Amino acid sequence: EEKIKGLPRIIAESIGRTSEEIYRNSDRGVLADVTKLQEITLACRAAVRAMVDMSTNSEGRVDDVNPFMRDMFSLFSGGSLWKKAIDEAGFPNVSEDDMKPLFNYLQGALGL
Repeated sequence: EEKIKGLPRIIAESIGRTSEEIYRNSDRGVLADVTKLQEITLACRAAVRAMVDMSTNSEGRVDDVNPFMRDMFSLFSGGSLWKKAIDEAGFPNVSEDDMKPLFNYLQGALGL
């Protein structure tokens, strides 16, 4: 059984934190962590949106994405679209390797 980490956990770990700590502090009203949780949430949305945008056609229908072509694009463009979205959201230290099992699972759920 493959262990798949959630994207908020992956992002939190990239900044040397745990998602549990950020959630707990946010619930307690620690302003810095309320803000950090919002930033993580927006980064997650951007990453998933990038994956879905890559996987849908102009009519909004899911298309098959050739995994070989996707991987080649990632190799030559410096990373996946979801990694770039997370980088742009302010989390440049997130590991592509940590995200790969999660996004492979998500793509499988989309039927890709």
